[in-house]
Amino acid sequence: MTRTELFQKILAPTIAKRRQSIRSQSRNLARCCECAHLSVFRPIAAGYQRSKNKVLADSELGRNEWSQRSAVRYHGAVFNKDKVMLRSIGQLYGKKLGASDGGIGHVKDFYFNDQQWAVRYVVADTGSWLLGRLVLISPHAFGNLYQDGDCLLVNLTRQQIENSPAIESHKPISRQYEEEYYRYYGWPSYWDGGGMWGAGAFPVVPPPHLVPSKQASRGSHAHNGDDSHLRSAQGLSGYHIQTSGGAIGHVTDFIMDDKSWAICHLVVETGHWFSGKEIVISPKHVDRISYKESKVFVNVTKETILEAPEYHEPPLGAAYHDTRNFD
Repeated sequence: MTRTELFQKILAPTIAKRRQSIRSQSRNLARCCECAHLSVFRPIAAGYQRSKNKVLADSELGRNEWSQRSAVRYHGAVFNKDKVMLRSIGQLYGKKLGASDGGIGHVKDFYFNDQQWAVRYVVADTGSWLLGRLVLISPHAFGNLYQDGDCLLVNLTRQQIENSPAIESHKPISRQYEEEYYRYYGWPSYWDGGGMWGAGAFPVVPPPHLVPSKQASRGSHAHNGDDSHLRSAQGLSGYHIQTSGGAIGHVTDFIMDDKSWAICHLVVETGHWFSGKEIVISPKHVDRISYKESKVFVNVTKETILEAPEYHEPPLGAAYHDTRNFD
């Protein structure tokens, strides 16, 4: 019996069965990942996929199939960038920020509107570049949150940011300041129009060709007519959750839609650190926020919150997909 005949009679059926087994196990594990939202299965499924790729690459036909599948995965990754994803705001603190011509510092805080529950500004600490000066960067400069490694990219130049209107970190952001800020960059104001971003539903990224002059930032900086609805995400962390049946837990994080920059969930730690769990509450369940008492009043019962599914923080750099709630 020749080697070819031996291969066709004994080895070929074995390889075919192995391929079929790997395909079946990989599909089953993938279903577990999607249905149960358990990230622990993903590395195992990926391992089976790598084993499958190795088997397919043992022959010329297998190598071609592996190459085609790799191309599909690459294009799929590019496509997924345009999909809406939910991100933990807490995991973005400290992230580096990069302009079109160099680094500009890191993320220090987020200012959001507690009526529409939308992030209006990223607070950037410029570090040694501008001697620790804090600057505001609107979502208009980001569009969708695009991350290049450990750096969030901004569609502005360093000169634009350096010449932008200065803020006084110890004072609230006034509407007068916002008007000056939006005029400087030439962006449409979010407070004009019926949508979350004024006339539109999402922030718009303009081309970075225009470099505003320093004169534009020398207007009046009187902070009159403070917008009482702009709040610090850092400042709200630690606020207690107040139900009709009493206090239960405190705010630890926020989950944000990276396309519209809307806050979709408040992450709440219930009970004590050794006996509690983290759950998510939709802003629609928030009746009011008492900044004097450091409390968030919600219109759900204490028992309902305790029975809510537990929130699992995604790995660094990953998006949060588990949108289960107690609605």
